[in-house]
Parts: sequence; structure tokens; C-alpha cells
Amino acid sequence: MPRISLNRELWVISGLLFLAIALRLPTLGSPLIEDEAVYFNEYIDLPWQRMILNYHNSSQHTLFLLLAKFSVWVFGESETVFRLPSFLAGVLSVPLAYQLGLKYSLVGGGYALTIFLVLLATYSAVRFLDNSRWMWGSVLVVTGFSITYTLPSNLFFLGGLAVFIVLAGGLRLKESRLSIKKMFQSSIPFLIMFAWIGIYFLIIYEGLKHTRDLFPLLLDGQRIVNITELLVAPWGF
Repeated sequence: MPRISLNRELWVISGLLFLAIALRLPTLGSPLIEDEAVYFNEYIDLPWQRMILNYHNSSQHTLFLLLAKFSVWVFGESETVFRLPSFLAGVLSVPLAYQLGLKYSLVGGGYALTIFLVLLATYSAVRFLDNSRWMWGSVLVVTGFSITYTLPSNLFFLGGLAVFIVLAGGLRLKESRLSIKKMFQSSIPFLIMFAWIGIYFLIIYEGLKHTRDLFPLLLDGQRIVNITELLVAPWGF
């Protein structure tokens, strides 16, 4: 795989970090509004123990609130200090995304395409959930199919994304009730997408079956135990 010199890579990452900081600084100290104001007013003065051991409602982003509370405790109360955990996470995400994208973008395969399409599918799904414009629904359908067209096993990601978006669309948090109409509306792009994928999988069924024969993945009891042990204690008990 082609290598980029360490010196050049450090310059690129430094430039990206500077750009990420520069884009965020102008509004870092703006007044807290909407959800931010709710988070601050409801949780920032809660005792540490109550915040760690209790879950009050869906607006409790516990890890962020703990980091924000610590930040306010150390540096004092201000909008900038309250947003500091999000600011740092957003800035540091840039070089991580660069490293991930760089590694796979230099490999001839479907991995870089998968990264790009996963990000695009997630973004279009969230935008469709926000405003239900069919431009974003169409982007979601095409992108979702393209993900499985790149690697059929990417279907598992789409299944998780569909469950999240449909439930998030149906659950009206402010009214604390489930909207069947909104849930159905959120599911339409996924229904179209999975129908399209299903037709494609039927067309390539023989190839999929052959792959399954070469790499059998029967989910029997022993395999479930092995997977559970790996997830619970990846370095051993």
C-alpha cells in the first residue's frame, strides 16, 4: 500500500485540526438555546451520584453531561466551558476520520466506498427523519442499495440503521407517545430499499449460496457462546 511520509502526514493532520478549530470557535460561546438549554438547566447542578446512577429521561446524555459538569467545575460556568467536551470530541474526530479514510482509500477494494456510503446513508436518513423530504429519502434508497452492491454483508448495517430511524421517527419524545403514522412514514424508504436489495439478492442467489458454502456461519449454541465470551472478555476472563 502506498505510504505517505510521516512529516507530510503530520502537516496534513495539523492543518485539518486548525481548520476544525477555526470553524467551531466563532459560535463556541453563543447563548445556550433549545436542547442545550434543557441539558444545562436540568442536569448541570445535579449531584454526581444522581447523574451517574440514575437515568431521568431521553435528554440525559450521561457521558457528555458528566464531562460538561467536570468542565464547569474546573473552569467555571460559561457557554464555552459547557460545550468544551463536544468541541474537543468534534475536533479530535477529524484526524481520526482522516486516518480511517486514508488507510482504506489507498486500498483497491470496497472498503473506502463502504465508509463513504455508510456516512452518506446515515446522514440522508437523519435528514429524511427531520423534514421528510423525498430528495433525502431517494438518496437513502440509492445509497442503501449501493452499500449492499459494494459488499452484500453490509446489509447488517442497514438493518440496524432501519430499526433506529423507524423507532426514532415513531417516538415523539415531547409527547412521550408512539406515532404509528410517523413510524410508517419513516419506514417507506427502507421498505423500497430492502425490496430492491431483495431482488438483487435473488439475482445473485447462486453466488451468495456458494459463498455461504465456502464460509459457513451457522449460528449454533457453541458459536453464540464463543461470540459472547469474545464480547464480554476479549482478552480472556
